[in-house]
Amino acid sequence: VPAGHGPIMLISAGVGLTPMVSMLHALAGTDRTVRYVHAARNGREHALGAEVEYLIARHDNLSKRVFFSQPQAEDWLGVDFDEQGRLSAREIVRLTDGREAQFLLCGPAPFLVDIKTGLEDLGVPSDNIHFETFGPS
Repeated sequence: VPAGHGPIMLISAGVGLTPMVSMLHALAGTDRTVRYVHAARNGREHALGAEVEYLIARHDNLSKRVFFSQPQAEDWLGVDFDEQGRLSAREIVRLTDGREAQFLLCGPAPFLVDIKTGLEDLGVPSDNIHFETFGPS
């Protein structure tokens, strides 16, 4: 986790959530504001959702935003996910309050390229963007 006092944005797609949930555990109850942002197709492909909900309900410094690109009939907006559609850099920037935020990205390579490039295009300093590929390339 990057040093500093600014907000941490944990951003993942698909199985890229695995290290992000681990970091969410590590940052729970600290003095850092942490926003967990995850993209999945639907509830069938959204792992660890209950674990994330549990952590967020118990720690004031944590919050989340989950995007489903293709929700199924059994997926409930406002319960299982927060936004319908694809996660974009514009949506991520909308969720944070300042250029001091550190953006940690993890997911498939095309997702990382799209989000990293989009964040930079929106003025996020490249030194504030950290990423790791995870899952199929």
